[in-house]
Amino acid sequence: DAPRTVAPSTGDAVDAVSVDGVLYALSQAYVGEVSLRRTDEATGATSSVDVAGEAVALSFSGGAISAVLARGATGVVAVCNAQTLSVAQSRPLPFAPRSAEPTATGFVIGTDDGVALVDATGAVVRRREMPHVLDVAAAGDAVYVVSDDTIFSLDAHTLATTTSTPAAGATD
Repeated sequence: DAPRTVAPSTGDAVDAVSVDGVLYALSQAYVGEVSLRRTDEATGATSSVDVAGEAVALSFSGGAISAVLARGATGVVAVCNAQTLSVAQSRPLPFAPRSAEPTATGFVIGTDDGVALVDATGAVVRRREMPHVLDVAAAGDAVYVVSDDTIFSLDAHTLATTTSTPAAGATD
C-alpha cells in the first residue's frame, strides 16, 4: 500500500500517516518535546519516542518516517527508522518551520520569510523569499502558499509563481 496521510484520531496529534496497516502519529508531548507514536492497526501494539522540538509535519518515504520540528529560530528534520522509531538522522534547518506539507520528494516548508523545498532527509533544495507566509500545501506539481493577503500557486520544482489570487477578506 502507498503511504496515506490520515486525519489524526487523537486530539493531541498534529499529523498522522498510515502505511501498510501501521499508523504513525506526531504529537506535542510537552513544551519543546514531541512524541512520535507507532501503532499496529491490527494488533493495537504501540511504541513511541520523544524528540526535542515543536511538531510541524510528518511523512513516510523510503521506509523511514521524517518529522519536521521547530526549535526556536531554527528547525530540524528528524528521520526515524519506521520499525524501531530510533532517530537515524537529524538535519538542522537554517530557519524556523511554521507550516509544512509532505511532497513526493520531501517537504514544502513555510517560514516567517518565505517557502522552502527540502528532501526527505532535510537537505534544503530550494528557497524563495515571500512575505508573511501563513500556510503551505502541496498537490502534484504545485505548491500553494497562503500569505496575509494572497494565495500563490507555485511550481513544485522551481518555486516560480504560476498564479496568484487575492485571499478572501484581504484588505489593503
